[in-house]
Amino acid sequence: MNSKCDHKIREKFQKILEENKLVIITKLGCPPCLKIKKLFNENSINYFETDINHPDYENYFYCIYEKSRVSFVPQIFLNSNYIGGYTEALNDYVKGKFNDL
Repeated sequence: MNSKCDHKIREKFQKILEENKLVIITKLGCPPCLKIKKLFNENSINYFETDINHPDYENYFYCIYEKSRVSFVPQIFLNSNYIGGYTEALNDYVKGKFNDL
């Protein structure tokens, strides 16, 4: 556990993961974030977005890092499990892993 991750925010982030099959952690202006969102939108794949620059989510970074162990974006979670970033999600898309969303 990360001492910088507030337990209340940890619980809120866990709830987001549990309530949404696909969660994308993004940052304003991130080109790979825009690409993966465009791919999902064009293919009607539902996702929940958490922009770490947004005031409601800016304190989530340490809790997100605690779960994924990476500091780049996008970070993509499927069924509460971290699957990777843009490249991993693109590979998973090609394999059809998002077809039931």
